[in-house]
Amino acid sequence: MLIAFLFGGVDSVWNTQISTLIGFIYGEHGRDVTVGFALFKSVQVSIYVHTFV
Repeated sequence: MLIAFLFGGVDSVWNTQISTLIGFIYGEHGRDVTVGFALFKSVQVSIYVHTFV
């Protein structure tokens, strides 16, 4: 139970940091933020697929 709690905490911190970084990179330079998040989710899902296949 403790390990699951720690994994959840680390995952939430990691996702917050990645979201902040994407917003910082794509938001300030006039680029579309949704493109950055779509790219992030596409890469994340493809990594999940390769992990389970």
